[in-house]
Amino acid sequence: APYLLVHPGWELFGSDRMLLESARALRERDERVVVAVPQRGPLVGELQAIGAEVLIPPMFVLRKSSLHPRNWLRSARDAVRGIAASVAIVRRLRPRALYVSTIVLPSWPLIGRLSRVPTVTHVHEAEASASPLVNLALYAPHLASHRIIANSRFTLQTVGAVLPALGRRATVILNGVASPDDVEPPRARIDRIRIGYVGRLSHRKG
Repeated sequence: APYLLVHPGWELFGSDRMLLESARALRERDERVVVAVPQRGPLVGELQAIGAEVLIPPMFVLRKSSLHPRNWLRSARDAVRGIAASVAIVRRLRPRALYVSTIVLPSWPLIGRLSRVPTVTHVHEAEASASPLVNLALYAPHLASHRIIANSRFTLQTVGAVLPALGRRATVILNGVASPDDVEPPRARIDRIRIGYVGRLSHRKG
């Protein structure tokens, strides 16, 4: 039976790369890996290159905009289509385990639990600035997961503050960073150095 990984993205940003590394680790153990994403993008090619199978089913992704009343009808339609596709995938594959990447896939933990599939949610987001109601809507579905992975202590603290029961079953696993194949020895002396940094340091991201 395969490992089933589900992910809401298709690019190669932070959580996308962590999903890719999780799939790579399983493939290095010669496991069969099936990944479900909502549409094609750069991530799909990277997954296929490591030998993972990729599915592109209808998928319900819980965005903050989904909670606005004017979007309820569309969200309900997407949820019905996404849940039906999710149930069909789990029944067909009967996976050894289900890995839910990020908190915005609310239906998968419940489907995994009801299907008696060991399920883990990987929490990449620490939504400390969101309202209590929004946080509850985002985190509560993952009470159905058997285990929680948090990408930092800050994320773990945020999860525990929203839902203590969720925080108690969470484990911190820091994001992996690929190292270079060859390491240049340090220079004996540096007269002048210039450092350029492009990116961001975000408290919300832990």
